[in-house]
Amino acid sequence: MEATKTRRNGSPPDRQRASNPPKSEQVVAAKIMVLATNLRRSGSLLYARALNLSTHEWPIIGSIGMSGATSLRELADRLGLDKGLASREVSSLVRRGLLLKERPSKEVRIRLSPAGEEMMQRVATLSAEREDFLLADMSEKERAVFIQQLEKIGARAKTLLEQVNAEPDED
Repeated sequence: MEATKTRRNGSPPDRQRASNPPKSEQVVAAKIMVLATNLRRSGSLLYARALNLSTHEWPIIGSIGMSGATSLRELADRLGLDKGLASREVSSLVRRGLLLKERPSKEVRIRLSPAGEEMMQRVATLSAEREDFLLADMSEKERAVFIQQLEKIGARAKTLLEQVNAEPDED
């Protein structure tokens, strides 16, 4: 059936999309983008007010705190940041004494300083409170299913990004 066919990359045929525009409640990507925007804004305000951390600083501290020492490239990739922006933010956090740069080999590694470890604990506490609030209306089983579905969508979104990046520009 034409309606169930997909292209090799898993996306529906353009003809089908044009003839059957999605209903507003079916626009998953748009809903996720609105959700991400609201979470980013509320997080940025909360961490700025409570911990004096900027929009990009608290995810950097959280990422390094959860994953351990990392390179700038790995950090930028993990957070979806431009390498230049990640470098500026890391330098700011180093100046503030929250991060340390080390060169155990050719590559510089970035890790939390003792003050950064303390900040990570404060970030983690606020993050847990936010998460509890967000998921308060779900049972433990619903939470587990929700997390599984988020992971599936995240993996598909990563695959989609890789596919789009691999396609040549139509110029």
